[in-house]
Amino acid sequence: MTARDEDGQALVLALAFLAFFGLVIAALLSFASASLLSTSQLREQRSATYAADGAVEAAINLARGDRNIGAYGAVPCMKASPFTVTTSNGITTADAMVDCISLAAPLDQDRTVRFTASVGGTQVVVAQVVFHDSAVASGTIPAADVEVQRWTYCGHSSVAC
Repeated sequence: MTARDEDGQALVLALAFLAFFGLVIAALLSFASASLLSTSQLREQRSATYAADGAVEAAINLARGDRNIGAYGAVPCMKASPFTVTTSNGITTADAMVDCISLAAPLDQDRTVRFTASVGGTQVVVAQVVFHDSAVASGTIPAADVEVQRWTYCGHSSVAC
């Protein structure tokens, strides 16, 4: 056997290729695992966001027809159970609790209300809404005109917005 003999070089090349592709496959599996985890987290976050958004919309719609919701001195601001969001295939995605605070002054003819939707105890959406009750003629228009002044997405952090 001489120094220029080629015996065994194919084995070294095959082992090098196997080691390289093993590292590449391990890296790809790591990226795939991270992607699956982030997709799962995003699905949960999106579900909670949609539940909170829909619950605030439902609370605003409920308050359009009930002038006692958010009226000055109304304690509690709104008597409601948690809003449950159910998908088209019947799966419950999240329960959102909506609290409200009346921001109206004693002599205001219009109601200003801040709705706060929480999912799992974390604030997700805050909306400040003015119900123009003064524009509603007696019996002509059954529901108040609504002006959304502010709609804030709080995210899913523990910091209140």
